[in-house]
Amino acid sequence: MNPSEILQPASVEDIQQVVKAAAKMGKPLAIRSGGHQYSGASSTGSQGIQLDSKPTFRRHNIDLNILRENGKVYLRSSVSWQLTEIFDFLKDNGVFMPTGQCSTVCLGGHVQTGGYGMLARSFGLLGDWKGEDPKFPRGYDFTVNIVSRQANLLDLFPGSEDELKQKLPDSVHDGKDNIADLLKFKYAMIIVYAQWVNLNEEPYSPELFTQIKNVPNEFKIVKEAPEGTPMSVIASMWLFGSPREFPYPYDKRTNSTNSTDLSKTGWSSWFAGRINEVIKDKHNGLWVSSQLQVYGGEQSMFRRNAGNGTAYCFRDATFGGTWDVFYQGTKEAAEKWQAVNDEGRAKYFSKADRRVLWGSYGG
Repeated sequence: MNPSEILQPASVEDIQQVVKAAAKMGKPLAIRSGGHQYSGASSTGSQGIQLDSKPTFRRHNIDLNILRENGKVYLRSSVSWQLTEIFDFLKDNGVFMPTGQCSTVCLGGHVQTGGYGMLARSFGLLGDWKGEDPKFPRGYDFTVNIVSRQANLLDLFPGSEDELKQKLPDSVHDGKDNIADLLKFKYAMIIVYAQWVNLNEEPYSPELFTQIKNVPNEFKIVKEAPEGTPMSVIASMWLFGSPREFPYPYDKRTNSTNSTDLSKTGWSSWFAGRINEVIKDKHNGLWVSSQLQVYGGEQSMFRRNAGNGTAYCFRDATFGGTWDVFYQGTKEAAEKWQAVNDEGRAKYFSKADRRVLWGSYGG
């Protein structure tokens, strides 16, 4: 989308003047902070004005601060901070909150569209915590990311470059005969994020983590937080370093389902086949990125927080995820891939179309 003007206000007074001027001229006005609304809802067309609030409210100790009161911790923040900045601040203060993984998203739009992310099962959406809720759940969180070849492995690994190189097998990187390009890693990858949140309500079981470690693989890179690591550190490990996985245009879907029968419908095999359709050919001009998130279970706060006054859709979801395909000069092939996905979704994943607006376009 190409607005006629993009304005970055420096103050509330600037915003007021822009709103008045837009109304007087009869021009549509779109407001954004991080601009991560995939459907384009935070932008406008050639007759409109884009109001970019990302640089507007960034006064330290005024637009971002912590209040500790009566055994509770409150974060007061403006809309203009990126998640990576928020997490640095939270880590310094020894606290955390549930968010997504895209580091350049700003807090304003992230809250507005819910704040979907890796802690959704244990803590619900970020938007659920705009008001006080004393009933913290316990639980496990489980997210799977799938990316094609040429992804930036450094952005996906929660540690330093030296640590990552040490964890790679010598056949991939030994610093001598084998030198891995970490910025364009030559292997397609499945990245699994899993955690247990210790809320002193139920005993810990290592079963989930053991199953993950025992999955057959060509090679694996394991990063474990030491026992007792605070959640303020663990939550920050889930953030991606770059604003997007591949530097190309893409056709995007964010689907959800309330099904509890995916193991019976054959969804796993079908979806693995759809992913393989892209990654099996290194030269097809297509790259896939998919993030799959578990929401289900009786103790899921993603589901239990429904009806708390927020208006985020599909809170009955048991499972959800992004199915994105990037393309370089192969838009038609990308659209065909998604068209097959859309057709198969009804058979294998969800009979109803449950795409969320903020995370879908195309098709």
